[in-house]
Amino acid sequence: MIPVKIINRRSKRELKQKRIFYLSGNQLGMSVTELMVAVCIMAILAAVAIPFYINYVQQSRVISIIIPRLHLIETNISFFYSLNNSLPGNTDIADILQGIDTEYCEISLTNGSIAMTIHVSDNSSKLHILDNKVLIASPVVTKYKIVSWHLSGELADRLGISH
Repeated sequence: MIPVKIINRRSKRELKQKRIFYLSGNQLGMSVTELMVAVCIMAILAAVAIPFYINYVQQSRVISIIIPRLHLIETNISFFYSLNNSLPGNTDIADILQGIDTEYCEISLTNGSIAMTIHVSDNSSKLHILDNKVLIASPVVTKYKIVSWHLSGELADRLGISH
């Protein structure tokens, strides 16, 4: 009987020596306090990150609705400029907006500058947060062509696309 006890003691020592992560004393894992601190830190990080993520998703959805329409109008104005060697005015708006979806948008032209005002009556629309906001796109013109567009206005500031 005695030799069996010695073998058992040696095997326990050998097991302790072979452990890679040896915990001293009676510590077998995290205490409840440590676990609660970790959960609180994760909750604070989530409380900060989730609103930023939701705002980013909403902004990208709105931009995906507005920017394609704006690019079509800019392309038509560039084409008009290349044909007529002058920027279109408010009288040429029918030609510029031909075939462009202007739902939720009121568009006016002044010396080639586009003023796009968002009008939304339906609160379930993705654009309801931008109701009555204005985006102004002004062409940067060289002698022979439109080089780029300068975006400004309340809508450009709100969407973070002003430059």
